Amino acid sequence: MTFDQPNPSPATTSIETPNAAALESQITRRSKSTPLGERRPLTLCPSGCRATIHTDQLDLVARTMLEAMGVEHGCEVEICKVGSPCILRVESTRFGIGREVAARITATVTATLNGSALPG
Repeated sequence: MTFDQPNPSPATTSIETPNAAALESQITRRSKSTPLGERRPLTLCPSGCRATIHTDQLDLVARTMLEAMGVEHGCEVEICKVGSPCILRVESTRFGIGREVAARITATVTATLNGSALPG
């Protein structure tokens, strides 16, 4: 018994040229020292950046506390201040997280606000 595969038709693609604002945004999102997509502890992320939060390293109590404040695994936050407390902003809400909990949260930096290089 044989299965005949249909002859795939060529896909059509459109090529769009990005405008100047989109190019500038891409340039400021890149880092020269550390790639943006690298997971790191929240305490090692720079202040003033945007990041995706990963709570899979937290125990159930800490994860439940964060979810009650609106921080779920995979959500994007702005890191306002790193330290004790670590201050995060989700949409229009700012809150502090203790340094011990923040050290167990990992984050993937998606953009720096001023285009500076990330600490290595």
